[in-house]
Amino acid sequence: MFLPTNPRFWALLAVGYWLSLLVATHLPADLAPAHAGSWDKVAHTVGFGLLALFCGIAWRLVAGALGLRESAAILLTLSIYAAIDECTQPWFGRNCDPLDWAADMAGASAGLAAAMVLIAVVRRPRRRARPTPTPPTVHSSGEEFAVGAN
Repeated sequence: MFLPTNPRFWALLAVGYWLSLLVATHLPADLAPAHAGSWDKVAHTVGFGLLALFCGIAWRLVAGALGLRESAAILLTLSIYAAIDECTQPWFGRNCDPLDWAADMAGASAGLAAAMVLIAVVRRPRRRARPTPTPPTVHSSGEEFAVGAN
């Protein structure tokens, strides 16, 4: 499985994606897609799932670890951001919906879990095939001898 391992790539991807989410969630209501209502919770879940995935991989590559403490820090940060995001949407003619925050957290949890699984799978050492031993060569008299022996 190929994944870029450059920490700068993942950090820039996470920050860029986060900024695009910030802009998308604060577009005035008249600029939001008309069909968004039926898919709103799915969009929140997928959006924050990808954000958590990118943040988790970036954290692992930049800081060198992604354990429970680091995962909790990412989830806490995304939880606070999601709450602020929801609370500031009325300023742009949109609704503040606690269920959107819940969908954000469900997505963030799933995305972070996916990051941890992906990291574990990618860093798992590959099994190398053991070379099969060559059987000894048997002389026509029935005696074993090593190849190249006199």
